[in-house]
Amino acid sequence: MQGTLFYKAMLEKSKIVFFDGVCNYCNATVNFVLKNNKDKDILFCPLQSSKAKMFLTNMNENPKALNTIYYYSSGRVYKKSKAVLMIFKSLSLSFNILAFLGGFFPTIISDKIYDIIAQNRYKIMGKRTECRIPNESEKSRFIQ
Repeated sequence: MQGTLFYKAMLEKSKIVFFDGVCNYCNATVNFVLKNNKDKDILFCPLQSSKAKMFLTNMNENPKALNTIYYYSSGRVYKKSKAVLMIFKSLSLSFNILAFLGGFFPTIISDKIYDIIAQNRYKIMGKRTECRIPNESEKSRFIQ
């Protein structure tokens, strides 16, 4: 029952980023979005959480794919490079322009670039021993 209520509540939220909570590169991305999401309407959920696993499974996605960023918006889940573009589209005008320009790249190419970065993300910026713990000002934006 509690899981069903959570799932319905999640569907009511319009924008959620699912990210690898122990990846420093992913956490830097979360920090970037927190800083540039002026409307403060994007929520965050580490892929390692039971809520992310339940939600993504219900959306027919693989919750064990820690090398994939997922973005939920308006009833749809985006992943990899498409998720990044949609996140940019949700930020300020300058990032909207980047999302528009990025949309001209075929997904097969942009996902290949995404996969190369994802496979090397721990080498690029390291890894934490545990998932990110939001500070007091961020707590309302994180789903744990």
